[in-house]
Amino acid sequence: MKRGVNLYFSILILLASNVNAVEMQGNLNMEQRHYISEGEQQEKQYEATLSFEPELYYSRDNIEINIKPYARANSIDENKSDFYFKEFNFIYTLNAHEFKVGIDQVFWGVAESQHIIDVINQTDTLASVDFEQKIGQPMLQYTYYTNESSLQFFLLTNFEEPPYASNEGRLRPALVVDPSLAHFESGKGKNRRDFAVRYSDRLTSIDYSLHYFNGIQRNPVLQYSAAHNALAPFYPNMEQVGLESQLVYENWLFKFEGYHRHSTDNYTALTAGFEYSFVGIFDSLWDLNLIGEYQYDSRQNASLAQGQNDLFLGARITLNDMNGTTALIGVARDLDDSGTRSGRLELSSRFNDSWRWRIEGWMFQAGSQQEITFFAAKDDFLQFTVEYYF
Repeated sequence: MKRGVNLYFSILILLASNVNAVEMQGNLNMEQRHYISEGEQQEKQYEATLSFEPELYYSRDNIEINIKPYARANSIDENKSDFYFKEFNFIYTLNAHEFKVGIDQVFWGVAESQHIIDVINQTDTLASVDFEQKIGQPMLQYTYYTNESSLQFFLLTNFEEPPYASNEGRLRPALVVDPSLAHFESGKGKNRRDFAVRYSDRLTSIDYSLHYFNGIQRNPVLQYSAAHNALAPFYPNMEQVGLESQLVYENWLFKFEGYHRHSTDNYTALTAGFEYSFVGIFDSLWDLNLIGEYQYDSRQNASLAQGQNDLFLGARITLNDMNGTTALIGVARDLDDSGTRSGRLELSSRFNDSWRWRIEGWMFQAGSQQEITFFAAKDDFLQFTVEYYF
């Protein structure tokens, strides 16, 4: 830990001595969420969130430094108010070799409806419903590049536990998840060293990546603790082998991501589908993308996976205007239970170069209490966000 602290102080001293070479940008987000009805666990229907995400960037010769802290304050749930680093890393590049040390975010996946192979970073489960926001992961990373391929090695240290909603929060299970009850399969707990390797290449017109991950499972198994009347997160070890690929053919984009995992269960999961693009619909500048994806989990247990046998259908409209206006609508439906589905709506555009607005809506329906999303059946909401970029 001391070595990590000393590294960060060294980076800050380097930035301070070269302050004229430092670039700064970032954004300030103001969100107002309205829940359509009182929830099963919490009756408050209005929630406001303010988040701040500055970014410092330094580059000179073969050296890069990235610092991206993230701070969030919430009006109803103190657990949702948080601070962490998304990035705080030092990068050295030498010809085809790249070395990175520090906190970083690594994204894997190609699908629209879910990113099941994205296992390097822990998900900030309170930041967004679609699980897109990640917590920075301390790591050592080495990448070797060729013209079309890359080979990456990751050594991951200091496992980051995700935040959970308090009694005052919404979109949470009936019982509160108590992080103080967390336990690990590994005797080293969160100090276990995780390892991953990923190879990316192109075969004719197919882009693909293969990976192997050996470490702590990012999504815990929630176990009931009678002594505390709460849910205790259990983090087993896991091994995962996975593939992601994309194929572009005329107006078609075919996508696949899947894995086989050995953990508390041995199982396979995948998301596969397509996007079809209509360019210049109605003789305008507008583009329309139709999206279809199938979600599969071999455990076929609705209480363990949301997409065990589900179909996602959606459409994205891009106006190609000066304000960058886009709209996305999508519905995921359980093919085994017609009463279980979720829907999402996203609208986004700019006021000007510095200000942007976004409207999001989510709908949840569960056909039975066994569904993993049953707790959110009364948590449908609309959210309006204003973002300031500098």
